Amino acid sequence: MVGGRRSEPGDGLRFGLLGPTVLYDAGGTPRPVGSAKARVLLAALLLEPGRVVSVDLLKDALWGGSPPASAHASLHNHVTRLRRLLDDPDRLRSVPPGYRLRVAESELDVRVFESRVESARAAHARRDWERAGAGAASALALWRGTPLSGLPPEAGGHALAQRLKEARLFALECRYDAELELGRRDPERVVRLAGLAPGLAALTAEFPLREAFHRQLMLVLYRTGRQAEALAVHRDLRRTLVRELGVEPGLAVREAHLEILREPGTGAGAVGRGPGTPYGRTPVAPPAPTAPAALSTGLAAPAARSRGDESLPAGPPSVGGGSTGSPGAGTASGSSRTAAASAEPRGADVDPAARSIGAGQASVEPPGAEPDPYPCADSAGPESTERDSAGPEAAGSEAAGPESTELDSARTGQSPTAESHTRRPHTGQSGPAPKPAVADRAGPDRAGPDQPGADLAGPGDAAAGRDTSPPRPAQLPPAPVCFTGRAATVRDLRAALAPEGSGGGPGAPRAAVVSGMAGVGKSALGVHVAHGLRAEFPDGQLYVRLHGATPGVPPLAPGQALASLLRDLGVESCGVPEHPDAASALLRSLLAPTRTLLVLDDAASAAQVRPLLPAGPGCAVIVTSRSPLTALDGVTRFPLAPLSGEESAALLRAVSGRDGLDGAHPLVGLTGRLPLALRIVAARLAARRVLTPDALAGQLARCGERLHHLEYDDLSVRRSLAVALDALRASDREADRDAALALRRIGALDLPTYGVPLLARLLGTRERRAEAALDRLVDVALLDETAFGRYAPHDLVRDFAREVAREAGDGTGPREPAHSSRPPHPHSYTEEPAPAPGAAAGTAGTEAGQAGAAAGQAGAEVGAGGGTRSGACDPTETALHWYIASARQCVLALTPSGVDRDNRLGATPIERERAYAGREEAPPFGSAAEAVAWGDREVANVLALVEGPAGGSPLVPVLVRSLFPYLQRRGRLRELAALGRQALTVARRLGDDAAEAIALSDLAGLHFMQGRAGEALALTDQALARWRGLGVVSRIQRCLNNRGLLLESLGRYAECESALRESLELARELGDMDGEAIAYSNLGNLYEHSDPRAAVAWHERSLALGEVMGDSRIRESGHCNIGFAHLSLGEPGGALEHFDRALSVSDGVDWQSGSQTRLGLVRALRGLGRTERAERECALLLERAERLADRYTTGLARHQRGLLHRSAGRADDAHEQWRLALDALEGTDTPVVEELRNLLGRARPPLTSRPRSTPPPPS
Repeated sequence: MVGGRRSEPGDGLRFGLLGPTVLYDAGGTPRPVGSAKARVLLAALLLEPGRVVSVDLLKDALWGGSPPASAHASLHNHVTRLRRLLDDPDRLRSVPPGYRLRVAESELDVRVFESRVESARAAHARRDWERAGAGAASALALWRGTPLSGLPPEAGGHALAQRLKEARLFALECRYDAELELGRRDPERVVRLAGLAPGLAALTAEFPLREAFHRQLMLVLYRTGRQAEALAVHRDLRRTLVRELGVEPGLAVREAHLEILREPGTGAGAVGRGPGTPYGRTPVAPPAPTAPAALSTGLAAPAARSRGDESLPAGPPSVGGGSTGSPGAGTASGSSRTAAASAEPRGADVDPAARSIGAGQASVEPPGAEPDPYPCADSAGPESTERDSAGPEAAGSEAAGPESTELDSARTGQSPTAESHTRRPHTGQSGPAPKPAVADRAGPDRAGPDQPGADLAGPGDAAAGRDTSPPRPAQLPPAPVCFTGRAATVRDLRAALAPEGSGGGPGAPRAAVVSGMAGVGKSALGVHVAHGLRAEFPDGQLYVRLHGATPGVPPLAPGQALASLLRDLGVESCGVPEHPDAASALLRSLLAPTRTLLVLDDAASAAQVRPLLPAGPGCAVIVTSRSPLTALDGVTRFPLAPLSGEESAALLRAVSGRDGLDGAHPLVGLTGRLPLALRIVAARLAARRVLTPDALAGQLARCGERLHHLEYDDLSVRRSLAVALDALRASDREADRDAALALRRIGALDLPTYGVPLLARLLGTRERRAEAALDRLVDVALLDETAFGRYAPHDLVRDFAREVAREAGDGTGPREPAHSSRPPHPHSYTEEPAPAPGAAAGTAGTEAGQAGAAAGQAGAEVGAGGGTRSGACDPTETALHWYIASARQCVLALTPSGVDRDNRLGATPIERERAYAGREEAPPFGSAAEAVAWGDREVANVLALVEGPAGGSPLVPVLVRSLFPYLQRRGRLRELAALGRQALTVARRLGDDAAEAIALSDLAGLHFMQGRAGEALALTDQALARWRGLGVVSRIQRCLNNRGLLLESLGRYAECESALRESLELARELGDMDGEAIAYSNLGNLYEHSDPRAAVAWHERSLALGEVMGDSRIRESGHCNIGFAHLSLGEPGGALEHFDRALSVSDGVDWQSGSQTRLGLVRALRGLGRTERAERECALLLERAERLADRYTTGLARHQRGLLHRSAGRADDAHEQWRLALDALEGTDTPVVEELRNLLGRARPPLTSRPRSTPPPPS
């Protein structure tokens, strides 16, 4: 990547609207856009590419007709975040009255798609079938799904989406026409026609009134020897048209029908009239697009573009058919009278072309055509992201401070020196400085009389006959003796710096920045590559250590570095210009005619490096820095990651001389695969032969002692990290001092990852300042940005942050002062910023950056020293309150209004008495999906917090109770088990019977989801006893409902009915429609054992209440349970209808209901003999269950997969699936266990028992 350069069309980002809004990087890899609001903003701007979109239109797109009061500030924040995602921030500019996004024609997939469709149409019109097929195929390859999918209606673009859907249908028709015609002309290609039938069959089902697809399917079937089926297609089409529209099929279909009747029995080799013959018909192109009148009308019509301008990656290839949108209204190919009807698709939203045309077939390319330069995004070459990959690529190692990696220093304990640049700085002269004394060098590459620098020799030198040429500089430190790995990075770095390399452009020197955290091997890599390039730079190699992160040494000023370089080039001290600009100009003049390599090691900033850069095309520069120095223009950047496991082991073996160490040895992980730490460990092993690797690993593994053992002689991981922290503390910049405090807070909490909203609360400031602090920690390599807006420290940085927090009194555990290389600066950051106005009204989820900034917009920015004293903030309690506030918003987003929601949000009497309720506020989530996304991001942090510093806090039951709906619906069983047990322990310690009963009920729900109904019943009975003692009727009703469900699962039907009847009566008394609907559902499950027809009636009553409440959970479980009742009645067709309806009304969040629905769906499909779809659904269910570590659902899915294998005659595969299912289900109460034992013991028909398919019990 070349930094600081304005992006040109075709070499940077690509934008996608053909599906969910997406960004592609230059390699074709999708780049996360961020929150839902960010995607809406990007889509709104892409709908008017290159045009100004007013602020009012953007507000309407983001918030509909009722933007909040803070909309303007929030929009500005969203725009700022979007700019950070772009390759060139200038792409998105503020132009009154709004914003304009610069997008080239070839950078937007919609433009490229329409261009390709137009090319296919033109080729089709001139009957150039090779090019028509290839053009249509290349257009369809860009299609990723319904255009603008996932965006609210307010975002606009409806007309564009409809136009694009119709264009896709035209492309499909065009491609099928091309395949038919090419197959008719070339008998050898006839065999490919058979592969078109499945896709066309799916299209005819999806668009039953679109005659073109029926005609094409008829011809495909006929020409592959399936004449009867072809005639059946015609018969079905004619019946549909007559019944629904009262018309006969069009001329093209009738002529295809006559062709089939006219030439019977020709079989697979039949050559009839194809779509290009007089019997065929050219598909009608989609109507020409017109310019939009407003944002909502979509994109303007694209100008005609050549193939060479199309530089968008295609969407990722579909597996078994990609998800697409349904085509919208438009002129249908085949008959104009069916156009309006074709706008309403039927059947699954699946792209048949991805199945029938794309799979296993060579693309249709015209003779001599060049390969498509825009392959699918998934097919980027293996080196497409190699340079910027965060993955390990092998390494050298670094010494502390300058990060040199000479092997000798590790073995002897002596620090390597590099004295060549440590000259006495020029002290200045009075009056004008004389010209520097530099001798004219002989040779064709030296400065001649007419070249720069030719007049710089002193007047008396030649007369005196002295050789005034300074020695050719060769200042590189010794090459690392045991440089290990990083082969790909070494290759790319050499290529970027070699004289034939591209560098910074024609006539410019080549420059590269090697960046990464302390000890990652930056200097080692730079020196290693520089030694390999010495022959390419015969005029010398200059080396300057800039001390950007040397313990105890301040960074070298640019003027000092310039004076040193000039003296190294032969300029007398009296000839060094006093002004840095003049010194920089002289350096450029001296280097311009030469081929010289500069190594600028350990740079602090771009400002320190910029004056030292040469301008001559023959020079090259290697810069190493902890920062990527993004402010430097025209450089190639090489971010370094830690080594791989095997490379780490190789470095350990090479330096220590110990054989037998491999990538799995604990030392590799305990050193964080950091070269500096690895070299320290290896040096200790080399110095003490009695110290074994296992013993050293034990020392490192002891809590709080790792950094103590990662010091040897002058090598120290701690000191290397402390340099950056000391610099942040001593800085006059607000963001730096905030960053120092942020690292302290990170060490105190020790969570897996961090986001801006939480850090803002930990710092007591606004989110904008918190984000700036996190960015600074990334700049100095103390944090990694693992995903957009998510930050995490390296393991050794994490240890260092813990020490810093303990030293400041923020953390717990053994106190060991973090070693600092120098005393605190007078301006050390010792106070916290005061909360900005509105900071407490923080945010949760994807709206984090907006609300925090907007809420505090009216307040003045608070200085770093304007708050409370250090240590006044309790990071653990602050984090707990923020997580409770956000989890409560999850309750509101994921549960319907009613008694259950009120119970979740309410406090117990003891919590109210002792003020344990959360004090933080968080804005609401916009949807259930947004709440789930927040939970997915933060659940690992919540678990770490509760299992760590907050384990005994009285706030834990409040947090777990609020988070339970998310954990249950997402199937996060492992987290639910750990958090539920901790909540129960704390509630019992506090003597809070209500909190204990809630925790018992939540754990019962967990056991039910794991198939252990007996254990769940015991916990439910305990909870019921406590609620009866407390007299809380609403909770008693819920426990009775749960108890009835569990008793039914255990076959205790009489007790079940009693509990459910009592629950139903209480629900009616309370007016609790949700509890009443669940009671009906559970009664339906009960009656299914004796009277499935009556069970259907009970489920329909539950479903009716769900419709009244608008509760998708009740509706989904109602259809699911009715489906199971139909299975009990032996009616798989009726069951399939309800299972499909259950999936259609699902919000996609509830794992329990969704998994049981799919289990029933697989059974229904198997009963109907539709094994292909059954196997797909079963595979999808199994993959999700294994990803969630849900052993119960995994076992049930493997049971069904085994039955499918048996139906297909694959007995061995079936036996293996049943064995795995039994392993997963051992210890559960499901009757499927006994069935599996019978199946594995001998082949016999399966039992009729079903796994419990009811929704999980509410608590």
